[in-house]
Amino acid sequence: MILKIIFVFVLLNIISSSFCLEDNEIQIQNINPNPNEQPWLVGGFSESEDNPMMSQAEINSILSRINTRNLRDNADHSFSEYMRPVFSQDGGSCGSASRICYMFAYEINNYRNVSGSLPENIYPSHFTWLLTGQNSGKEVMARANGIPNSIDYGGDTYSDIYGGNIYWPEEGESDYGWMNGFELWYNAMQNRLQNNLFISLNNPDNLLILKSWMNDHHEDDDFSEGGVAGAGCAITGAVYAQIPTGEYEQGKHIVREWGPQVDHGTTWSGYDDNVGFDFNEDGQITNDIDINGDNIVDMEDWERGALIMLNSWGSGWKNSGTVYVPYRLLKINNMGAEFYYIKKDYSPEHVLKINMEFDMRRRVKLSVGISSDINAVEPEVMIPCHHFNYAGLKDVAMLGVWADNTEHTEPMELAYDLTDLFFGINTTLPYRYFLVLETSGNGGYGMVNNASVLHIQDTSTAEYPAETEDVEITDGEPIYIPVDMPGDPDSNPYIAVPQSEMSVYYYDSAQGGTDSLPENSIDGNPETIWHTVWGDGDPCPHEIQYDLGSSYDIGALSYLPRQVGSNGRIKDYELFISQTPDDFLFPIATGTWPDTSAEQIIFFPPTEGRYVRLVALNEVNGGPWTSIAEIRVFQPPVVETGNEEIPTSSISQAKIISAYPNPFNPSTTITFIADSTKHLEIAVYNLKGQKVKQLISKSAGQLSTGEYSVIWNGRTDAGRDVASGVYFIRINSGGFEQTKKAVMIK
Repeated sequence: MILKIIFVFVLLNIISSSFCLEDNEIQIQNINPNPNEQPWLVGGFSESEDNPMMSQAEINSILSRINTRNLRDNADHSFSEYMRPVFSQDGGSCGSASRICYMFAYEINNYRNVSGSLPENIYPSHFTWLLTGQNSGKEVMARANGIPNSIDYGGDTYSDIYGGNIYWPEEGESDYGWMNGFELWYNAMQNRLQNNLFISLNNPDNLLILKSWMNDHHEDDDFSEGGVAGAGCAITGAVYAQIPTGEYEQGKHIVREWGPQVDHGTTWSGYDDNVGFDFNEDGQITNDIDINGDNIVDMEDWERGALIMLNSWGSGWKNSGTVYVPYRLLKINNMGAEFYYIKKDYSPEHVLKINMEFDMRRRVKLSVGISSDINAVEPEVMIPCHHFNYAGLKDVAMLGVWADNTEHTEPMELAYDLTDLFFGINTTLPYRYFLVLETSGNGGYGMVNNASVLHIQDTSTAEYPAETEDVEITDGEPIYIPVDMPGDPDSNPYIAVPQSEMSVYYYDSAQGGTDSLPENSIDGNPETIWHTVWGDGDPCPHEIQYDLGSSYDIGALSYLPRQVGSNGRIKDYELFISQTPDDFLFPIATGTWPDTSAEQIIFFPPTEGRYVRLVALNEVNGGPWTSIAEIRVFQPPVVETGNEEIPTSSISQAKIISAYPNPFNPSTTITFIADSTKHLEIAVYNLKGQKVKQLISKSAGQLSTGEYSVIWNGRTDAGRDVASGVYFIRINSGGFEQTKKAVMIK
């Protein structure tokens, strides 16, 4: 299911993924010179393995859309009603404190128009931070299954119920508790991240993108205020000054220079073009003089203009918890920005409910899968359950040791969202979900007491239990627990071409050994890859061709990048489809993929063919290689073409026949029937029930009875592009109403 998203702007160092991570040789440090005051905790950083960069085309698109005439000269959300009040982080959790506690909370509260100071709208740092280095980063967890609020978690940093009040999660020592209860995990699913992208901030254009986001969310009317951002800074060794008397914002603290190494995660909460400081001490504040003597006037020479940085060191730090950071430091320190795309108005449709126990939680991995074959013994598609991917740093029971200092060995009840899994599955017929359990082979024993899938709708919930209960978990082969689901004849899904029918017809390069075979790209295993020859002697472009086994109508393709490391991830691509392997004339789709481990799905006009050719024009890091974990090809939904003549006598009322394509980007065609004796209106609504686009409004007699079509271009009445997500196309004619769901994907 594709969901409406919001665009959350997060500022980071372009190289590091700014969350306060540390290996066991680095100590969390208190750099507050006064040991009797609130500690200023810093730690080491770990580079992100998932550092998706925004393409220049996307940057140009944003610049072309924003209206700089509406850009204020300052914006500050540090103390907004939507922002969590300034607080002090616990332990070395600066990354989750800045990203989850400040940024994530502010953006979702801003969209929902709720107070950031209420416990139900505060999101804890330690739910994600305690799993540092345990196969699930905070962005991955926020995407996969969501973030609980402080009430459900039992605390606004660590949990008063589940514990976790530590300086750093260390191997063999940390045995903190995990959240327990279906309802709590289900509630967390409502608070989700869709995706994240990084961007350099060392030039004026990209800084303008950030300021525009802080100003008005790039003119997104769904928000009451502009956006905030995250930051990564070299705070140990930073030099500060106070703005002199008589100057704008006199007495406020400003950063003169950063330290030698990025070591702390914070939040950009605003900007002010008027803040200035005389860095070269020439008695004036300028932006047009070469102050560093390099014979170039650029951002490094700007003395006026600063971002506002909100820290998690309490309200006693600098300017009530904030500090000014001059624009010039963005370029001098090669800083960057990370965008968060957050799911708006999201509620899961299919949820896996599990009751289980295991006595060595770090030695067990949970995954979920799906198959269109109701008799399958293994899934066609499988993804790991983040948070439960060999996580935990000590051999304790699933629930760990809680704040009561007791190891809780009772069964754990949890939930995992399956909604995104059933894309590509023929849901008109019965199909099968799987809970998959694997162990590391180093001991441990447990039991899956029961499992079921809940199909949650607006007015009802149906629960489908697994056929087997009390399944033992021991070392050995993976355990597959199926849950059968009934088909929905009214659904009209994209359906995947079975990978078992596909074969590799041609590839231009492959590194030797089974670890790099081209067949790995269609083996259903996301942990295996096709990789071209290592070294510089075989540069991009590279290509691979697939034989689907038969001719299909093809409407979408998904590319799963390698899951560990980024070498070989495809950046720019071309996709061809043909009935024969020697007749690839023109690409059916072209584009740019971000540097991420997340699956990338592209949609295009249905094209009949048997052979698929994917060309990797270049690699995300500029390297000569190409790698692919999985490729899936999809048939589009069946559409009533409306070519057959419909007798007028058979039409009893106006109705929508279809919206095609669906999902769509950038436009969809709505086919409908009009009744000449009644007025007719067709409009598009978002999930909040707000009308975003009036498509048709006709009085009785203005349209003859018959079939028509209208195109929605994915824009509002004001001419703005809508965000990705779910929309409802509603027809109203003579008191009759009908609604059809459409999904915009970007």
